[in-house]
Amino acid sequence: MKTLPKSLLTAVVVTALAALLTACGAPTKPAANTTTGSRIDPHTNGTRGGKITYRLTAPPSTLNYLMAKDEAGLTASFFLLMGRLVEFDHANQKFVPGLAESWTTNDGLSYDVKLRDGVQFSDGHPITADDVVFTVTAMLDDKVKSPAFHDAMLVDDKPIAVKKVSDTQVQFVFPKAVASPENYLVNVGILPKHVLEADLTAGKLAEDWKVDADVSKIITSGPFVVTSSKPGESIEYARNPHYYKKDSAGTQLPYLDNVSIVVISDPNNTFAQLGQGGLDIADRIRTNDFVELNKANGQVRGYDAGPGLSIDHIFFNESSEGPNGPLGNDAKRAWFTNKSFRKAISAAVDRDTIASVTQTSEL
Repeated sequence: MKTLPKSLLTAVVVTALAALLTACGAPTKPAANTTTGSRIDPHTNGTRGGKITYRLTAPPSTLNYLMAKDEAGLTASFFLLMGRLVEFDHANQKFVPGLAESWTTNDGLSYDVKLRDGVQFSDGHPITADDVVFTVTAMLDDKVKSPAFHDAMLVDDKPIAVKKVSDTQVQFVFPKAVASPENYLVNVGILPKHVLEADLTAGKLAEDWKVDADVSKIITSGPFVVTSSKPGESIEYARNPHYYKKDSAGTQLPYLDNVSIVVISDPNNTFAQLGQGGLDIADRIRTNDFVELNKANGQVRGYDAGPGLSIDHIFFNESSEGPNGPLGNDAKRAWFTNKSFRKAISAAVDRDTIASVTQTSEL
C-alpha cells in the first residue's frame, strides 16, 4: 500500500509551517483592525531572532524522516530538519531550486542535477553528490523499509536510479518518462553519508534518530537542528548555523532562533494555550474556536491560510474480529457492508462546494 502520493507536498499540511518558519520573523502583534478570516500577508524580509511554539496533535515517534509514517513524524523530521533537492513555492504554485540549483534533461529519462556550491550540513561537513546517492540508496533500501519514501521513489514499481557524475552533480535515471521529475526530487531530503553510512551498511539505519536518541548526533541539511527531545511531550529546535538559504537582502535564514514543538491532543487545551500565550501557532482549529478567537480583544487571531494540504479520510470498519476478540456493533457493521449505504455517503459529499471554496481561497 502506498501511504503517500509521489509528491509529499500535496499530502501534508505542514509544508505551510515549514515555509512560515523560514520566511517570517519573530511573531508580531496583529493590527488593531484585523478582520475575521483575513488572509496572511505575503512574505516580506524579516528580522532575525525570536522563538515560536507550535502544536502537534500526536507525538512524533522518530526524527529520522525515512521512518516517519504520519504527519507528526514528517513535521518533526522532514520539514524542519531536511534540505531538499527541489522545493515548492506555494505563493507562485511552482517548483523551485532547493539544494539543487538546476536540473536538465535531453531525453526525458535521465536528469542531470547540479548542487549548489558550498552547501553544508549542520556540522559544517560539505553536502556533495555522494550524500545524494547515499540518501536515495537509503530511501530504496529493503532493510530500511521506509514507510512513505520507498514507494515515493518508484515509477511503475521500478526504482529511480542515481549516480554520481562529479562532487556537485548527479544523474537521476527514470524507468520511464514522467511528466514532472520535480514530484520525485522534492522528496529527497539530503542525509549525511559521513554519519549514517555505517548503519545503512549494517542494516541498522531504521533504528537511528529516534525521539529518545542523542540529539547531538542528529546532523541536518535543513533550517533547524534538534537541541532536546522529550518523547511524547516536546521537541526543541535551534537555527542551523550552516543553512544555505538567504532572503533577498542577504540575511541568512531561518530568522527564528528557536522553535518548540509541543504535543497537545485535546482541542480545549489547545484553545486555552493559545489564549494564555503557551502556543504561538495552532492550525486546523475547530470552527467555533476560530470564531471565538476573532471575537476576543487579546493578541491571538485566526487567519485564513488558504486551502489545506492534508487529506481527510473516512473509514468504515467491516471487520467482525479485532485483536481482542469480537468487536460487536453488528448493527453498524451491517450498514458499512451495505453497498447502498456507502453510495449514500458518497452522494452526500458536496463536491461542487468543496471545489468552489478551494478555488475561491486560492484567488
